[in-house]
Amino acid sequence: MENSEDTQEKSYWFLKFVSEKISKVKSSLLAKLDPDLGGRIDSDGQISRADVFKIIKEIHELNLKWTEEEILGAWTKSRSEKSDKCSLQSREKGNSLMKVGKWSKALTHYNEAVLWAESCGQNLSMALANRAFVWMKLEEFEKAQVDLLWVIKMGNYSKESLYKIYQRLGIVLQKLQKTSESIEAFKKAIELIIFAKLPTDQKKNNIEELKINIKNADKIPQFSEEIVHDSSLDIIEEHSDLEGFSKKLGVKFTDDKGRFAVANETIEPGEVICRTTPVTSVILFNDTLEFCYNCLSHVISPIPCPKCSSTVFCSFICLKQSLSRHVYDCPLSFLDIYLSHGKWGVGATSCTFVALKALGMRPAQFFVKHCDIFDEVHEQKLPIGDKEFGNLDVFFNSVTHLETTKQKLEKIFMAVFLYQCFEHTGYFKNLQVEDLKQHFQDERRSPEVFFTTLIFHFMLATYSNNHSISSSVPGQFEKRKYALAIFCRVVSLLNHSCNPNTGIVVQNNTQVTVATKRIYPDEDICHIYQGHFADTALEKRRKLMQDFFHFTCTCNACSENFPTYEDLDENFDNKEYLALNIEAMSAFSVQDFRKGLELTKNKLKIVSDHLIEPHQFFVKERAAFLECLWQCYGNKTSLI
Repeated sequence: MENSEDTQEKSYWFLKFVSEKISKVKSSLLAKLDPDLGGRIDSDGQISRADVFKIIKEIHELNLKWTEEEILGAWTKSRSEKSDKCSLQSREKGNSLMKVGKWSKALTHYNEAVLWAESCGQNLSMALANRAFVWMKLEEFEKAQVDLLWVIKMGNYSKESLYKIYQRLGIVLQKLQKTSESIEAFKKAIELIIFAKLPTDQKKNNIEELKINIKNADKIPQFSEEIVHDSSLDIIEEHSDLEGFSKKLGVKFTDDKGRFAVANETIEPGEVICRTTPVTSVILFNDTLEFCYNCLSHVISPIPCPKCSSTVFCSFICLKQSLSRHVYDCPLSFLDIYLSHGKWGVGATSCTFVALKALGMRPAQFFVKHCDIFDEVHEQKLPIGDKEFGNLDVFFNSVTHLETTKQKLEKIFMAVFLYQCFEHTGYFKNLQVEDLKQHFQDERRSPEVFFTTLIFHFMLATYSNNHSISSSVPGQFEKRKYALAIFCRVVSLLNHSCNPNTGIVVQNNTQVTVATKRIYPDEDICHIYQGHFADTALEKRRKLMQDFFHFTCTCNACSENFPTYEDLDENFDNKEYLALNIEAMSAFSVQDFRKGLELTKNKLKIVSDHLIEPHQFFVKERAAFLECLWQCYGNKTSLI
């Protein structure tokens, strides 16, 4: 789990931007507030949710907000719109590189041409046709097929050259062993070649060549793809009430620990405990052109947003699933935040903007209609969300730690700014607010206060409950963080331990939690937020937990002050373990991580059978298991 509250980094652009506004309007705000509340907010003292409502109401009523010009000028919006001029420039660069056979470099420029091109325009068709040609040269025929079919569907490609598109499509389908479709494409190319501006002899030669292609395609057996499901990361038996969780997981609640998960029965190393998708996510602003807005997978042949040139999708399915919510952040062009302000503080800013993404998961009227659900937090409630809510109700019930949050006034103004961003994009247009007036008896009867408060609440929940999403190059070990996601259902159940008994692997936007040692009945099932006891001293761990997650850890590693790795017992003389270890080392030497995963899982079982914690073998086998798990199933950055 990550925390990007960044109380240390006081100079990153967004915090500086907000602080400048506060310095101009703070005196006016404090003069209007009750002296006691004004004193507490001025000194960053404790405030209640009711106090937050009052502060936000005064900010709106006194108009201590940003002007429209300030909102628009917070960062440039150069990629919030399409530009055929930029598309043409990129395509011409790609053409120059393609002529000298530099396919991968040409592809980079053709991707840019696709992103910049006006939706359904001829520049888009030309860029896609060129990109398809490069994919054919790189023998990525499925990607070429997508682009060629897209060109055909748009119907605006030059008629005299359209036969080339069908000819290429026929070749691609032939390579994919889609025989009947390939023959149809070649036949269509023959029909269209009459419109080509070619000498008669050349047309005849092309037709003969196409006929030969048809004969050759007819000899190739039709390929029937059989999808084989890999069940390695499936839950053995799902919980009857908690979708995506193992039936071996139980839930308890105590006043001191809150809600937490325990094992109902023994869970063996390698068993999947839960599989969850996020309620919302955000790609770090500097990476928005490399990863799918919807499923977070790496994209090397992007499907662009129809309106902006700053967002990509991996498929038309993801595009269709996302448009209803992307429409509200599309004009904001998150990529331009990075282009305007650089990488410093991009993680903290992205984390704050998760709250805006959460709000955009549903129309504004949805939150008004269900304002009773988004009123009081129910921390004891099981994370069983109504499907209509997409787990936003579960997210709302996440802990926010308002009482110990630092820089509260800055965060309130951040929420005001985010509210104004969505106001600018039309999110609140034609809002009917009768439900707010009927349900609330406080300041939230006003839609400005209700939504700003909701954004503020989502922000605080995000700071303590987000997970990073990373990827790596296949066969390499260095991981690169590129997104943040809110897996609120698992966060609401699995507490932290500096000596965790689980680990995670993320596949696109699905987080899988797996046991990394034997977990016995009634034992807590725990994630780790930050700071494993083996490599982080007790005092540093406690400071991390207090500063970022607002609690004092009382896990066994803390209460018994486990030594760090170097000082742990390293003795273990077990013949079965030693034999497995030799096999595992052999598998690792040839990067056979699937075999290594099974062997390491078995080693963890032996360690659990014979050793008592703390011991080096629990630590190093957990690390080896998680690395194998990642190499087998974790997100990978595709190579061109």
